[in-house]
Amino acid sequence: MNDGHAAVTELLGAWALDACSAEETATVEDHLAGCPACTAEADRLGRAVAGLATTVAVPPPARLRGAILAAAVARRPAAGEEASSGYATWVDRFDTLLESLTPAQWRERVVHDWTVQDLVAHLTATDELLVAQLDSADDETLEDHAELDGGLPARRTAAAIGEHRGRPPGRTRAAWRAQADRLLQDVGEPGALDRQVRLADPRLPRQPLRTALVQRLFETWIHTDDIGGVLGGPPTPPDERHVALIVGFGVHLLPAALRLAGADRRPRSARLVLVGPAGGDWTISPAVQRAPARPPDATVTMDAVEFCYLLGNRRDPDSVPHRVEGDPAVAATLLRAAATLGCD
Repeated sequence: MNDGHAAVTELLGAWALDACSAEETATVEDHLAGCPACTAEADRLGRAVAGLATTVAVPPPARLRGAILAAAVARRPAAGEEASSGYATWVDRFDTLLESLTPAQWRERVVHDWTVQDLVAHLTATDELLVAQLDSADDETLEDHAELDGGLPARRTAAAIGEHRGRPPGRTRAAWRAQADRLLQDVGEPGALDRQVRLADPRLPRQPLRTALVQRLFETWIHTDDIGGVLGGPPTPPDERHVALIVGFGVHLLPAALRLAGADRRPRSARLVLVGPAGGDWTISPAVQRAPARPPDATVTMDAVEFCYLLGNRRDPDSVPHRVEGDPAVAATLLRAAATLGCD
């Protein structure tokens, strides 16, 4: 076991009792994303805390149930390997779809007035943001020196689309596939999955590479679905294990997305209940410092797969099927923040 594992093991008891600092809490919960032993221990400690709370009539920490469920839903015993294999699966599916396209279909408009070829160029550009970090010998990369205003991905996408327009579609496809294969090779390096990297939106906190791989899986799936829909095919939702990874990704980043939306100026919590395969129950708050436990201000219930489409901004936050109990404004803020976690 490495030093990071040992440090988290020492913190688990305090974490279960809600006695960690915000920084310690983030360290523990990031580590749970890839450690089956610590996830099992967190589950055991959670049950112990819940039993103690029953004895002394004090409720367990509100975030504990959601954090443990997030670990289970995202299949934590093999989170890194599952993210890598899931990304490889969707790379193959996307490539198979591209191989089947006619020249006219490559010119079809898909989303944001992008053609299929533009969309593949965009995907290449967002993949490149991650590849560039892995290629850097130093943690200070171009993304760190750029203004963290979300503008860098958009500029790279615009440049990539301009570069690929006029090229044969086969060259665009080959460039994307070569880069995807290179990324899959890089993540197999020892220790790579624990490296802290920027996500597609550099305003979000750095995450372990395993989390960035879930984002790559997520975006490759959503664009496979985009193109298939334009061509008249049925929706291609992820299978349950990939839904679990995408849901875990979204739940983990929702507090940061809420802070970016300004919701931390008056922090209020919402309970998110996702039903269907890979569903679960979480309490989400933008607050960095934990407040005294109290009931959430709103509860949002919706289908887990629909939540994945919402994360990709393929569902309108106002009209996506969902049920709200409690404060509708808090629920609306949560749904709008979720829709910002896509990559385009």
